[in-house]
Amino acid sequence: MIFPERPTCHDADWQAKRFKDRWEWRQAFIRSDLYEPAEGGEDWWRKSGEEKVFLPWRECAYCGSVHPQDLLEMLGQPKSADPCPACDPGPEPEIRMSADWAREHVLWTGRLNSHHTCRTTLGGADWKYGWPHKFYVYGIRNPDPNRERVVGHTGGGGLPSGVVTRLVSAKEPFLSAKFYNVHLTDDGFDDEARAALFAAVEEHGGIKFSIDDEGRLKYRAPHYDYQR
Repeated sequence: MIFPERPTCHDADWQAKRFKDRWEWRQAFIRSDLYEPAEGGEDWWRKSGEEKVFLPWRECAYCGSVHPQDLLEMLGQPKSADPCPACDPGPEPEIRMSADWAREHVLWTGRLNSHHTCRTTLGGADWKYGWPHKFYVYGIRNPDPNRERVVGHTGGGGLPSGVVTRLVSAKEPFLSAKFYNVHLTDDGFDDEARAALFAAVEEHGGIKFSIDDEGRLKYRAPHYDYQR
């Protein structure tokens, strides 16, 4: 299969002219933010830098969309032998008038609507421009899941510029990305590669895409604002 050497779908977008028309390896998605103590007490910190780490997928230098070939490979990875909560949320709790049932039902609904962790898949079709222009890619296994990184911090008003208070760190077993469907129209696909990508997007995202004789991207969804 042959895939685009460069993203061409933004060629007519004047805003994209400021960016390099190429695919770049994803970096700084998972990063160790470097902090140093700041005056004000042991809970005061100031950001001093960041460590860039490259991940095994490429992105459009303009919009950040994952490379079509990398997306196809992610979606084609074998499913884990162990079902995840999204695969098997369990039976819906039997209705009964109690706080315990309400709590159980909230937990069950959370499992039912959670993203798969047994495989990489698509979800969250974004319709804010009137059509499903973007999917989120969920369940990407973190190549370094035991590495803890700063994911946030607490703060408040009146702090000196650049100073935060307590740092919040976490380990992330899974990562996410995004795919903009306009990249289905990039030049450089052979028929086999484009057909395989269309099939994978339909299987995982539930929306069927095609390109008409005039090169326009078409889609067919079960209904407007469809989500899987």
